[in-house]
Parts: sequence; C-alpha cells; structure tokens
Amino acid sequence: MEHNGQWTKLCFPASHAEVVCQHLRCGFVINIHNAAHFGDDSRPFLIVGDKSTNTNSTCSHPFYAGVTCTGWVDDLKLVNGSNSCDGKVVITFGKLSFALCSTVSPMKHAEVLCKQLGCGSVVSVHSAAHFGEDSTPYWLIGDVCQGSEMTIWHCATSAWNITSTCSHRFHAGVICSGYSKPRLSGGDSPCSGRVEVRHGETWATLCDAHFDLKAASVICNELECGTVQSIPGGAHFGEGHGLILTEEFHCAGNESHLAYCRRTAHGNQTCSHADDASVICSCKN
Repeated sequence: MEHNGQWTKLCFPASHAEVVCQHLRCGFVINIHNAAHFGDDSRPFLIVGDKSTNTNSTCSHPFYAGVTCTGWVDDLKLVNGSNSCDGKVVITFGKLSFALCSTVSPMKHAEVLCKQLGCGSVVSVHSAAHFGEDSTPYWLIGDVCQGSEMTIWHCATSAWNITSTCSHRFHAGVICSGYSKPRLSGGDSPCSGRVEVRHGETWATLCDAHFDLKAASVICNELECGTVQSIPGGAHFGEGHGLILTEEFHCAGNESHLAYCRRTAHGNQTCSHADDASVICSCKN
C-alpha cells in the first residue's frame, strides 16, 4: 500500500485479511500467507496492528504479508434439488465453486438465502447428504445472520475454512417456499411498468444501471408479454418504495424464468428509487 508517498509491503494480523479482500472488491478470504509466499524484495514492511502502525524489515508470525481472495461473486444458486428454490447452496467466484456449509444460525442463514434468491421464505434446512454428495469442496462459514439482511454478504462473518466434508451437525442445503414471478408496476398495462422482484415477503425494485435488454427479454417472456420493446430508466413509471435489490441478473435472453439467470452482487449500492428500472413489452407472444 502507499505510505508517505512510497509503496510498502503490508504486514497484518489474520483478522485484517477479510478487510483487504473486501476493500479491493475481491470477494472473501481463501488463505493467508507468510512474507516469502509471493517472493520478497528490499522494501520495508508496514506493520499494521489493531492499535498501532510502524515499519520493520521483517514480517513474522502471528502477522501475515499475503492473501488469496476468492474474487468477486459470479453466481449463487441452489443445485441438486427439484427446482431453483431448493437444493445445496453453491457459490461461484470466477472458476472456483464452493458448496456453503453453515456452522451457525442455520435457519436465519437460510431465511436470508431464500429471500436473496427470490424464493420466498425458508421451509427447512438440511445436511449435505440430503441433496447428494459430489466433488465440490465446502466453504465452511460462520455467517451470523439475523434474518433481516438483504443478502448473505451483509451477515457478519465470524469464521471460514475450506474443507472436503460438511458435518451432519451443519447445514448445506435449504428448501424455500417457492419462486414468485417478477411483476411490472405503475404501467398502463400488465406488460409495462417498473420492474419488481419478490424478496421474501416484500417486493424490491432493480437499479437501472444494473439492468439490460437480455434480462428484460426474459421478464417479458416469463410474463407472457411478448418481446421487449425498451427499458426506460430513471423511474419512468414512478418511483417504487422499500427495498432496492443490490444484485444484477446476467441473462442470455432465452431463459424461461428470471430465476435461471446468473446473479452477481453489487457491494457498493448507489441507486435510489429515482433510478428504478422499467420494461415495456410488446404485449404479444
């Protein structure tokens, strides 16, 4: 990092690694490393502790000088279930995929997941074996969720580890109450309006900066409203109320349901309801 006009190597306690990954928008910590892991040079280390900062020529245990992050979230979905709203929880960072294994507050964690995926409320949580075992490694997490968070990324993280198994004491799968189609509100027909998606028991709007024609095409098709004509932004059909979804849908355009599109998180949400996304469909299939 830059310190007093010069680039120095950082030496930090393990508790700071998560901050480094998230500050760089690189996802979450996979591993932390000693000074030699990525090579060494003559630059001094900036020692960053919980209460002090100083420089030194070495960086030794219990401090670390390198970190491997997951990369930003590319996808979050439920797999091996009967539909998109039940199954094993799998998260993808670039080319890395992990099945989540939650060690604490399983019902609260699942409640947030169901809302985040637009799948209603949680019905039950299950062990890894319930949805079948495969070679996907488990990301053992200690997310402490209250149940009111918009996404699991907003839950406080207390522990993490990569493992090949998920103990029967922990939960790796979830069954949600079910998927609700998106809706178009405020328009002059059921086939035009402000885009709203189900988030738990409420409806959330989408940010126009994170919404494109392919996602709109899927919505028009799913609502049996023909083809997409336009996607006016700037709350064209009036401002919504309540939640603004902090995720983006990445669609190919031929999906039958919006739920089948890949979702990515936007950690720094700057949208307001003045930026609500809208769709105008042709109204003819």
